[in-house]
Amino acid sequence: MGGFTRLIVFLSIFASITLKSEAQYLLPITKHEPTKQFYTALNIGSAAKTPVNLLLDLGTNLTWLNCRKLKSLSSLRLVTCQSSTCKSLPGNGCDGKSCLYRQPNPLGKNPAVTTGRVVQDRATISTTDGGKFLSEVSLRRFTFSCAGEKSLQGFPPPVAGVLGLSPGQFPFWRQVTTAFNIIPKFALCLPSSGTGHFYIGGGQYYHIPPFNGGGNSIPMTLTPLKNIGSGNYLISVTSVYVDGTPLSLNPNLLEGGAKLSTVVPYTVLQTDIYNALALSFTRKATKVGMFEASGPAPFKNCFEEGASGRNMSGMTNVPVIEIGVPGRAGEVKWRFHGANTVVRVMETVVCLAFVDGGKNLKESMVIGTHQLQDFMIDFDFSTTLLAFNDATNLYYCPISIGATYYQRQHFNAAIDLGGSAPLLLTCAAAAKSRSYHPIKCGSSRCKQAKPDSLSCPSNTTKKSTCQKSFSTSYTDHPIKARLLRETVALLYTYNGFTVMDSELELPLTIACTDVKVDPSIKPLPSIVNGTLGLANTLMSLPSQVVSLHKLPLKVALCLPSRYGSPFDSGALYIGGGPYYMAPYPKDVSKIFASTPLLASDPSRGEYFIDVKSIQIGGKIIPFFKKSTKICTLAPYTVLHTSIYKALVLAFAGKAKMAKAPAVKPFGSCFSSKGLGMTMMGSSVPVIELVLSGGAKWKIYGSNSLVQVSKDVVCLGFLDGGVDLKMVAMVIGGFQMEDNLVEFDLKASKLSFSSSLLLRNSSCSQSRLF
Repeated sequence: MGGFTRLIVFLSIFASITLKSEAQYLLPITKHEPTKQFYTALNIGSAAKTPVNLLLDLGTNLTWLNCRKLKSLSSLRLVTCQSSTCKSLPGNGCDGKSCLYRQPNPLGKNPAVTTGRVVQDRATISTTDGGKFLSEVSLRRFTFSCAGEKSLQGFPPPVAGVLGLSPGQFPFWRQVTTAFNIIPKFALCLPSSGTGHFYIGGGQYYHIPPFNGGGNSIPMTLTPLKNIGSGNYLISVTSVYVDGTPLSLNPNLLEGGAKLSTVVPYTVLQTDIYNALALSFTRKATKVGMFEASGPAPFKNCFEEGASGRNMSGMTNVPVIEIGVPGRAGEVKWRFHGANTVVRVMETVVCLAFVDGGKNLKESMVIGTHQLQDFMIDFDFSTTLLAFNDATNLYYCPISIGATYYQRQHFNAAIDLGGSAPLLLTCAAAAKSRSYHPIKCGSSRCKQAKPDSLSCPSNTTKKSTCQKSFSTSYTDHPIKARLLRETVALLYTYNGFTVMDSELELPLTIACTDVKVDPSIKPLPSIVNGTLGLANTLMSLPSQVVSLHKLPLKVALCLPSRYGSPFDSGALYIGGGPYYMAPYPKDVSKIFASTPLLASDPSRGEYFIDVKSIQIGGKIIPFFKKSTKICTLAPYTVLHTSIYKALVLAFAGKAKMAKAPAVKPFGSCFSSKGLGMTMMGSSVPVIELVLSGGAKWKIYGSNSLVQVSKDVVCLGFLDGGVDLKMVAMVIGGFQMEDNLVEFDLKASKLSFSSSLLLRNSSCSQSRLF
């Protein structure tokens, strides 16, 4: 283990509801870029490794393919006309004793209807923990039909047939869930590039790279599926928005709902809906510096990017399109950002990626693959619900504990810079691990932890569990917790970017408490199961990891922003750099500015710096002779009242934006009409924190303004009152997003990059294995 030079654990932003079941199977998804179609590779037949590529279609009931593409036909069995299987197939027919099946061609090509003999053979798929392919299992009697070569005219060249995924009786997913007696559900993540994921059974976790092996679950937002008997996946639509503004539509236009399709490249809208969307989108787009241009069919509304600028993904900063759908308690919104709303057709020209489907479209809209790609879409027939992922502003790490890979428990732990416990869970959750071992009083681990004085009485021979009080950022007082010995699995890197396809198993001391009996614990969001402590204390996670592997005593955070892809993540490094954030080609530590860390209570290990003043466009805001704390559990930076008022006055004077009514929790809001955009976010004055030693932490628009509605932005700083617990300022997570921040605990130094957006990069990265 002496070869390790640094470790990395991923953190990311998610919200909503986690879906669970008991088993899960996984197939890869590939995008054929020329045709914008998606297919998977499925092994069929008795011969080893005989994959055929099959187009994914949510509207096809029975899978069909050109069986001549199979390497071996020896195990293929014809389904007879008199069999129960044939009789249960809708639209079946007979050719002598052979069962025939007819169904429409999903691409609408000639022949419009495909007819083939119904057969059965073995299909091989992989089990999964949510991310990795594990062991192979066989679906012994996979029913499908054999079609001729002509049926594949117009299909992508790699494709040999169609994988049926409809809500009917014989789609592939239903045959798998029935054969293995698992919850009837499946999920798709269509990739914009690289490899996507097709899950069957919907296990406890959906792991999207780079979370393989990490235990991160993707929570989902739910809406009902309707009219399942129609053979299509339909959801109700309540409204359509552009940048938060609802389209003015006749309610009758939305009665047809929305159909989901994996073969329609771009979302098709009824003419009146399309016209309203295009008009609103064009108005919004021109306001951010775009102007109308001509483009290729089938697109009707295209734009020169002009002065609108691009985000870190290289996509234009365009208006957000939202589809309102029924949720558990009223309307919820499915949000589509630039990569899913426009398509680049030339170097500087993008087109609205929606198509006019005419006046007589059966459904109000057909949601196509350009809008669906890079979303996790879950179809659950046990609840008749559709689920899709969305993001929130919580920073947490996926953590796995357990001595063996197959017995691990997975948790989401909130990042707590002020947490002195390495990993703090509820005792009920910790006890689920088979490698759970309470640390007893008198043991070497208990002595090293320096337990509470009364937790291990000396006047008894009974070895009770060692207990210690830990400080956190979300409780007013230290929490008394039991100490446990547990194996914690972390990912690691040799080069600061590429994550190894294996895990480092560390024997650590962790802690557990019971929220039901400890009244000091404030409730955390349900998505997290505990906290990950990064404080500068003896027992924190960095201290234990560094001690085990003789690494530099350094911790670095790169918090992902809401502008990043939901499938990318930020990073937590333990052990120092280098740090690489693509596409920036250099080690980010080479552009660091630094300032000393101030001394703090050694039992709490919090991080403080000395801010001398704040500058906005040359205007200097003096500071109290008090320290500034850095806290990842504070959503926004909090200031002493006098500093806050001076900041608002200086910012408003330099920004020259019209004031708007305040929106809680913010105290200062502005109209965003006419507000320009740059690669750094809103074009507003830069806020500079002048630090001890002369370094300046520059806060640009992406970290200073929060968009709260379509025409209103708020200054992302909060008034903390006059009694701000002995500090002048608490720097929160929003101001840290897309900034790489390193805590050098040996040198007692804070180093930071300022916004990575300046380098055409961000903290949201897709790590390679």
